[in-house]
Amino acid sequence: QFHFLFIEKNKMVSIGKGFSLNDNRVDETNEVYQAAIAKLYDSSWKFDRGKNGDLLKTLENRELEKSNFRTILRGGMNCKLSADELDTLMPLFNNNGYVDGPEFVHIFYRLRDDYRSKLLSERVAKERKNRLAQKYYHTKVLEDLEQKVVIKLVDSYTEEDLASAKNKIMEAAVKYDRFMPGAVQLDAFECYQMKPHIFREQLKMVFNVQLSLNELSAFIRDFNNGDKETENDENINCAAFLINFFRVGFNEKEKRVREYWAKKKKHEDDRQQKKIEKREALEHKNLFKPVMEFTAADKESALTKLRFAAKQYDKSMPGAMSMKAFEEKTMPPHVFREQLKMVFNMQVNAAELGALMSVFDLDGEGVINCDEFAKVILNMGIAEREKEVRETILRQKKADEARQRRIERKKAELESKNSLKVNYTYTEQEFQSAINKLTEAAWGYDKNMSGAPTLEAFEQKEMEPHVFQEQLRRSFLMKISPQELGAIMHYFDPEGTGKINCADFLKKFFKTGYEERQRRHMQWRQHQRSVIEEKEKQAKEKKQRDDNKLALTDASHEFTEA
Repeated sequence: QFHFLFIEKNKMVSIGKGFSLNDNRVDETNEVYQAAIAKLYDSSWKFDRGKNGDLLKTLENRELEKSNFRTILRGGMNCKLSADELDTLMPLFNNNGYVDGPEFVHIFYRLRDDYRSKLLSERVAKERKNRLAQKYYHTKVLEDLEQKVVIKLVDSYTEEDLASAKNKIMEAAVKYDRFMPGAVQLDAFECYQMKPHIFREQLKMVFNVQLSLNELSAFIRDFNNGDKETENDENINCAAFLINFFRVGFNEKEKRVREYWAKKKKHEDDRQQKKIEKREALEHKNLFKPVMEFTAADKESALTKLRFAAKQYDKSMPGAMSMKAFEEKTMPPHVFREQLKMVFNMQVNAAELGALMSVFDLDGEGVINCDEFAKVILNMGIAEREKEVRETILRQKKADEARQRRIERKKAELESKNSLKVNYTYTEQEFQSAINKLTEAAWGYDKNMSGAPTLEAFEQKEMEPHVFQEQLRRSFLMKISPQELGAIMHYFDPEGTGKINCADFLKKFFKTGYEERQRRHMQWRQHQRSVIEEKEKQAKEKKQRDDNKLALTDASHEFTEA
């Protein structure tokens, strides 16, 4: 199927008007017929067979009334035919006055195929015309470009330019392989000769080689030198160039392969030499023998190192080195020394190694019994770690006891210090001062006021004197001397227990505050009453003076008149 987009409706109508069925049953010159066939033609190319194909199937075996047929065309195919237009088309699919469905479907598809064939022909002709135009344009562009890029070789090149050009072309020859996927073919070099600018462009396109003008001139002059036919020619012989190109590439590849294998052989020889040197060093190390004439200090040093290594080693810990090497029956001294270093990070000298040999080589065979050594070092590690745990517990216990003694000593010092804050030898004046301060604090405290201190500290049963003094200072801003504290203690602790009963103190404290507020309120009322009486007395005296003054003034006037 061909899908043609963005085609104007007017173009379709014009194509429909020029269409002819070449059927003698109708008059194709009739304008009504031409309009009707144009509408049907327009509906045929717009018809979507995938969406409305079932509509044509309903017409294949049916004979319809003309009115019903017009309704189907209008609703299913968007083809609005008038009654006259349908009458002019009826001879094409008339069946005794009815519409012959199969014949209509045949004519409908014939119109559709005719339109598609015409459209396809026009498209092919247009594409052919475009291809010819593009080919002509491309040819003209190439000719113009060739005329513009024609270059002339220069003689001002140097030996460095020639060496650089040869090196670039040699690298391209080494890398180029026409059998590799994606390799650019050499079709452009199938001509006899190639001009300098074309040769330069092809080197860039095919081999990705960019040559300057001096490099290009040097290469072409050198390439044509020695050939009498092309010695003074600026063009390059393509066949000779390709032969030389592949020969240079082959020789360079072969040279590089030889260098690679020579380098690889040298590397292998160096590796073998290092292997031999390592083996000789190992053999020299294996010549290490323990000194059996060791001192007591050497033995003690070796055993100390062994105990430390055993304590540090725990095979159950993640990352612990395996003791698989000690699964052998016996082990020579030099191997034993190396394994101590690898597994336990333990380094011993010849004398210390001799001391260890004396411990783990009781038979004097000159080898270590691996099974005995493994048991000893594992048991030694367990014992050392247990010993360390016991020492840690003992140190912790001693530290706890020392801390407890410090706490008790500090507590005793604090009690001794606090006992100095109370002096039960006080005067009557000091007692009265303490009671006045307490009364003043009780009068000023109101737990309902915002910002009032809480009395949670007094919720306990009893309180020491020094704590009581501190709470008075914090809660009621009371500062009292040791004598005043002793007086308060006698007042709130008549039984002499040496402690304050908090509940009894709060009860008396709030009662004292209430009585003090009542007393001060009564004083204030009496003061107000006395102030009012004094004002009334002063007002009476002032009135009496004013009356006397008025009477004196009246008497003076009468005397004057008389």
